[in-house]
Amino acid sequence: MRDDSEPGLLSVPCLGWSLLFFLSITTFSCFVASVPFIQVEWSLTNTEASIVFSSYLIGYAISALVYVPLSDRFRPGFMFLAGVAGICIPNLLFPIVAEDAWTGSGLRALAGAGQALAYTTGMRLVASRFTARRGTAVSVFIALAYLGSTLSYVLMGQLLDMWQDWRSAYFALAVFSSLSIVLTGVLLLALRQYPEPSKPLSNTTTGRLQPALLRDASIAKLIAAYAIHTADLYVVRMWLPLLLGSALVFHGTAPGAAAAQASTLAGLMFILGAGSVLAGGWLSDNWDRRKGAVLILGLSAAVSGTIGWLTGEPLYYIVGAGFLLGLLTAADSAIYSTALIEMAPEGRIGAVQALQSFVGFTAGAVMPVIAGWLIDLVDGPGKWGIAFTFNALLSVAALVFMASLRSEDKTRTATES
Repeated sequence: MRDDSEPGLLSVPCLGWSLLFFLSITTFSCFVASVPFIQVEWSLTNTEASIVFSSYLIGYAISALVYVPLSDRFRPGFMFLAGVAGICIPNLLFPIVAEDAWTGSGLRALAGAGQALAYTTGMRLVASRFTARRGTAVSVFIALAYLGSTLSYVLMGQLLDMWQDWRSAYFALAVFSSLSIVLTGVLLLALRQYPEPSKPLSNTTTGRLQPALLRDASIAKLIAAYAIHTADLYVVRMWLPLLLGSALVFHGTAPGAAAAQASTLAGLMFILGAGSVLAGGWLSDNWDRRKGAVLILGLSAAVSGTIGWLTGEPLYYIVGAGFLLGLLTAADSAIYSTALIEMAPEGRIGAVQALQSFVGFTAGAVMPVIAGWLIDLVDGPGKWGIAFTFNALLSVAALVFMASLRSEDKTRTATES
């Protein structure tokens, strides 16, 4: 039942933060879309390209240890502004100064650090306004985050198709994304009429990392499942566009055109994830967080384990499977984040989010590199089958963690807030 004291899902306190993060993250996929061009320019192997990709996630994971717990002590709105600036400025610099794997990785790590701060504080700002529909509200934020990061594939694909110059395309999108810095400042002024819920700081609030929270079995299992979900997501984000490009080349498309078309196509596939995040959040509010995650993970494992073996089949097979994968890999995202916010002890939401971010994005950084190593290791089209079967096994592992939650664990996610 709706609480009349809660704002609407389309209200400024919910939609405002979500749209700003959406705008700031529209550069997220610029590197992946540009990989076929950058690999030639910088002479990168698949493993090296995946390391540059994963440096973003490493920056996210490391910064989460320091900055995210501070949101328990300082105003999340201003920390969100700092995070947005941290995303946009390195992305503006990337097409101007990056010239090899080292400079590229460094700039991407800085942008990842900014995203850690903006993403967790933005989600917290939205979640603090809701109780009865918290899962749905958080899913609005996450859905727009997915939409921004996946729209990046589409926009970069179109710009690359027009210009055939990755630096110009990247810079144009970075300028557009940087509007979020100014607009965040405007929203902070506008939201003075929506004061943050008056809630005194708990005497347990420290603003520091607290690994002891992992002694809670429910929190530990949810973080483990989230980590594997994140790894699965970023393996797909890194390698599905390149799998599609490989399939297009196999069927006769020129490599440059295949790269642009694959980026646009992958973006359309991933955009479906924005809707599925909303569906997953609604499902977790109205059915059961644990069962919803298990269902989604099982379906994702089945599709991921199949798609890599389809490169030699008619294109509509791999395209259809790609759209299904785009839907499924995102659908359970709001479930873990909402449950962990609800399970966090008073005054320790930021500390729990820091552990979630560090463990999750460390896994997210490592697994795409392992997939890239497998692709380099195996000769022939079978390399894609091996890499995506590996990804399917990640979903199975997350499913096991969620299924192992005891009944009293899963009910906590609905009763504690």
